[in-house]
Amino acid sequence: MEKIISTLKGAKGQGNTYKNEDGFVYWKKLDSKFYITVKCSLWKSGCKAKGKISKTDTTKLVLTIGHENHQQNSIVTKFRNICNERAKKEHISLRIIYNETSSMSEFVNMNVGSFVSHRRTMQRHRKANQPTSPRTMIDFHNQLTGDYAHLPVMSNVPIYMGKIGTNPEEGTTLLFVLPQIKNILRTGSTFLMDGTFAAAPSFNRECQQLYVIMGITFNTGFPIAFALMSRKTVKAYDALFKKLLEIEPQWKPETIIVDFERAV
Repeated sequence: MEKIISTLKGAKGQGNTYKNEDGFVYWKKLDSKFYITVKCSLWKSGCKAKGKISKTDTTKLVLTIGHENHQQNSIVTKFRNICNERAKKEHISLRIIYNETSSMSEFVNMNVGSFVSHRRTMQRHRKANQPTSPRTMIDFHNQLTGDYAHLPVMSNVPIYMGKIGTNPEEGTTLLFVLPQIKNILRTGSTFLMDGTFAAAPSFNRECQQLYVIMGITFNTGFPIAFALMSRKTVKAYDALFKKLLEIEPQWKPETIIVDFERAV
């Protein structure tokens, strides 16, 4: 089967790709003395089409294997593109994205490949859309209030409450509050507070702890606020509690359970 082709520059300006009169694109597979062997650009999706281009006439491609299953591969490509685009923009698990896309009417009876076959590409697309790891707590604050302010949200409600601390004694505290259970600050009477070091990001050892405030309701503890703190001084805790009172002025705990820490 002979096809008229045109030569295209590679994506990085190196090598060549080829496109035939039907719109199919081919990649160079082997360069021999007399022929250039090419394969369909969708070979990773299972398209077995391949052919040869004579070096004496590079405008013609002779297909040795045709595109009999190319329609199926086009559907797989569309499926993959939808999954990758959702992986970039959405913050739900990749497995849920795969399952929801698989259940779409155009894919429900098609063999689009297993989740494992798509997972790595989806992970790569998601990572490319994520911010770089901040080196300091101020870097993190700038990300959370700048280009990536759309990321720290739950149910479309922001969870980042901002930076606390105006002097060296107060240090830097970054506060997060879960909106769905914030009302426990108003309705609850018993609260647990504790800091952990293992779960806190280091920021080059600037962050001293992740401080968690939990409220007790229905005999169950619910985490309400999370504070990344660079200091564990009286003034640092005082600034944190004042900020919580700004968020919920009716916070009037009757009992607070803490471990032994003089500053608290």
